[in-house]
Amino acid sequence: ENGEKRVAGDEWLFEGPGTYIPRKEVSVEEQIRATTIKPNQAIRLRARKECTDRNGKDRVTGEEWVVKKTGAYLPGAYEEVVSVVDAYVLTEKKALHMRSLRTFIDDFGKKRLNGEEWLITLEDTETHIPSVYEQVVGVVDVTTLNSRQYAVILDPIGQDGKPQLGKKRLIKGEKSFFLQPGEKLEKGIQDVYVLGEDEGLILKCTESFEDENKQQRSPGDRWMIKGPTDYVPPVEVEVVTRRKAIPLDENE
Repeated sequence: ENGEKRVAGDEWLFEGPGTYIPRKEVSVEEQIRATTIKPNQAIRLRARKECTDRNGKDRVTGEEWVVKKTGAYLPGAYEEVVSVVDAYVLTEKKALHMRSLRTFIDDFGKKRLNGEEWLITLEDTETHIPSVYEQVVGVVDVTTLNSRQYAVILDPIGQDGKPQLGKKRLIKGEKSFFLQPGEKLEKGIQDVYVLGEDEGLILKCTESFEDENKQQRSPGDRWMIKGPTDYVPPVEVEVVTRRKAIPLDENE
């Protein structure tokens, strides 16, 4: 047919516009309509058999891939449309928690290992369409601290993007941030200690450090700070109790 040899069982696509009159050796299986890909949409395709896709890339049986180009897409004879995928819209208050289903290179050119988890924020992209090797775990809301609040993050993510297990990080307001996968707040969002003239805090050191007065503190040390002041305990310090001054008369 048109110089191409066909064997029994072959399937192929006759694309319009045109008039097709089937030969006696051919049966028409079905009529296929193009799938329209709108802006912020993509279609997910699966290969029913080894074939070459529209971009000239070889696909193996069962392989899935995503086509994001806006317009009408007519699947080939050995391609089937699995689903139409809508993009996730990211804002300053929303981020996407992603998980890798296998090792691959993501849309931002970063290598992701099997099982790895990460966040996609507005700084990365305004909209995101997950690839076939990405799973959306959930949408993460921003955590906002005002000037009178602070929070302690457990197992924070380091500069290399890997979790620092067992470590803590202090975040002071005013600030907005997203909790990375694996991070959690120790006691939620906490209020700054505001001490009056007749108040004080008993503090206990849990890890060696140098305090704001350049004094070296050792684990187990206890000391007091007195008001009036605002106090945010470092990660090495535990607040034992809050005390009030005891007023005494001249005869007491």
